Amino acid sequence: MLRTRIAPTPSGYLHIGNALSFAITWLLARQNNGFIYLRIDDIDTARYRPEYVDDIFDSLAWLGLNWEGGPKTRAEFESGFSQKLRHSEYESALIELQDKGLVYGCTCSREDVRSNALELGKSPHLYAGTCRYLKLPPYRMGGEALTQVPAYRYRLVEGQNISWINHLGELIHSDPSQEMGDFVIWTKLNTPAYQLVSVVDDLREQINYWVRGADLLASTAAQLALAQCLAPDSFGALKVLHHGLIEVGDQKLSKSKGSTSLKSLRERGVSSAEIWRYIGRQLGLQTNFGEFVQGPQDLLGEFNLNALPIRSLNWEKDTL
Repeated sequence: MLRTRIAPTPSGYLHIGNALSFAITWLLARQNNGFIYLRIDDIDTARYRPEYVDDIFDSLAWLGLNWEGGPKTRAEFESGFSQKLRHSEYESALIELQDKGLVYGCTCSREDVRSNALELGKSPHLYAGTCRYLKLPPYRMGGEALTQVPAYRYRLVEGQNISWINHLGELIHSDPSQEMGDFVIWTKLNTPAYQLVSVVDDLREQINYWVRGADLLASTAAQLALAQCLAPDSFGALKVLHHGLIEVGDQKLSKSKGSTSLKSLRERGVSSAEIWRYIGRQLGLQTNFGEFVQGPQDLLGEFNLNALPIRSLNWEKDTL
């Protein structure tokens, strides 16, 4: 069975780009009699706000999207599904990777990462391996070493060939050591980082199909490198769909209170049917987008993975 997830982050109000990704996920799952899990990625406690969680449930209800696994309300989420409740599970994964010699401490700040990369003629976002061989204190259960070591990175194998099957059945290859460099899996706040959390959660939930934006290609390779060490056989049949992003000008959307947030669209009187007609056009569907399209079910008949745009899409609010 196809098992996928909708995984919003409560760090801001959801925007039209999130709606597009959720729509693709829902249409894919429903066409294949699949299972959808709602996972709210709240591990970033600094940006978490209860109103953002409420917005997730409000937006999904407004769009008419349903799911089989995960919480149905904020109260249910906070009491039983929050990632903060699974700190020890992520910590155990970190220790397992460390025991295999794949984790090291790092004292580099973001500015250090940028300046070191530029000095070596690399992308400013590519970690240069500055702390790889310093033998800083290892992580200990309970985080005792964090007073000396701000973060812990995953040690990638240089030249490693990470591959996966995309939504068209094509084999995609990537070398995360060249796309991202050694990446943080445990932060200076003594919390697990996104890459580790996402893999551990997908393993637990038996997810076998990822739907994500084209900006997460490097992240896909990084997470699969982690998965190969934590559970080598678990993602053998994984498929990954990277879709085009909706942009304003030449910038991708970010969570905001601005005109692209679903909350602001609802408040100004935009109907969910108008959103679905917009999504249908962005997906290149040929349906008559008159009153016929009222919700996601009206796009099921024409949704076609082979014709799915992977280019960047422009946000034109006046077309709603």
